[in-house]
Amino acid sequence: MTRSAIIELSEKKTTNSRFHKALQDIFLGMGMWRIWMMLGWQDIRLRYRRSSLGPFWITLTMAITIYSLGFIYSHLWKTSMDDFVLYYATGLLSWTLMVTTVMESSNIFLESRTYLLQMHVPLSVFIMRLLVRNFIVFLHNYLAVIPLLIYYHSKLNIHILLIFPALLLIFLCGFTFSMLLAIVGLRFRDIGQLITSLMSLAFFLTPIMWMPTNLPKKLDFIINYNPFAQFVELIRAPLMGQLPSEYAVKAVFFIFIVGVVLMLWCLTKVRHRIVYWL
Repeated sequence: MTRSAIIELSEKKTTNSRFHKALQDIFLGMGMWRIWMMLGWQDIRLRYRRSSLGPFWITLTMAITIYSLGFIYSHLWKTSMDDFVLYYATGLLSWTLMVTTVMESSNIFLESRTYLLQMHVPLSVFIMRLLVRNFIVFLHNYLAVIPLLIYYHSKLNIHILLIFPALLLIFLCGFTFSMLLAIVGLRFRDIGQLITSLMSLAFFLTPIMWMPTNLPKKLDFIINYNPFAQFVELIRAPLMGQLPSEYAVKAVFFIFIVGVVLMLWCLTKVRHRIVYWL
């Protein structure tokens, strides 16, 4: 056996070993649900420590935003409040979940630096921690939307049950891209600032405070090629008693598959270096 063949075989074994360790990190971390649930709840409690309303400030803030801006934008776009307010509320609810997850992802390993340096804990535990706290915030924000759902009960039907598979799919997508952004954000510290700027732009390009009917037909590509618009559609449609569009479902599944591939590749390549970048 030649030297080059031995080196090639050794590198292949190393790659396979790192890939298996990456998978092990993911599944072991997901199995440690008591840890990441505790950390997620702790983050929320610490954020609203010594506050009279506690985490219900989240609900109050969302309610004020929805009912005030919903009224203003419905008049600005010359749209009936009955048509616009629930549309805006469900869109803002979806967007808040996505934007907080994306923007906090790049900093999650630095935020968990003490644990990573002192304990042998799977990286995925801290990604799950991030997702848990943001889904807790989502549920608090959802309370602000419930009065609208009751008021517009005529729009509700069995399609609202699709919110559960939609949230599961968004949770899985959130896991894959949060892991990816956490690794890239740790290696390149400017990524966090770049993400903040891009998400500010994405908000105005996503149908949250405007409807697709407000766009000229030639600008439909702004929605069709906007991944955030597809995620918003996945949550908004069931809450409005509608089926998500087939295009949105296919787009989100495609994004998820791409995210899994990129996450596994990145985790396999650099997982063993993460602790040295902290």
